[in-house]
Amino acid sequence: RPSPVLGLLTVVLLALAFLVMLVVCVFLWSLFAFTFPLIVDRHCQGLEAVQLSARAGLAHWKGLFGLALLAALLGLAGLCCCYVGALLVNPVTLGAQLVASEQVFGRSEAAS
Repeated sequence: RPSPVLGLLTVVLLALAFLVMLVVCVFLWSLFAFTFPLIVDRHCQGLEAVQLSARAGLAHWKGLFGLALLAALLGLAGLCCCYVGALLVNPVTLGAQLVASEQVFGRSEAAS
């Protein structure tokens, strides 16, 4: 017969592992959040865009971490609504990411 303490310990460790993975994923997203807008708007090469995005992400990590965490939580809530909510949350998340990119790097010449 399984021990209730062992079951509780398993649940707590799994929840802790999930939270650690969530923080790591959100941190990585905040490092690479500006890569795509830099390639498209600023016509940067791939490696240059990744490096510039990582530098900007580290410089503005608090705001990006909050944005990524909010986007992850909204996406999770959308998934709980039979994926319909996730389809509605994705454009909002992408728009918020592009607004953040515009605030960090300014408007590009192509957007003006």
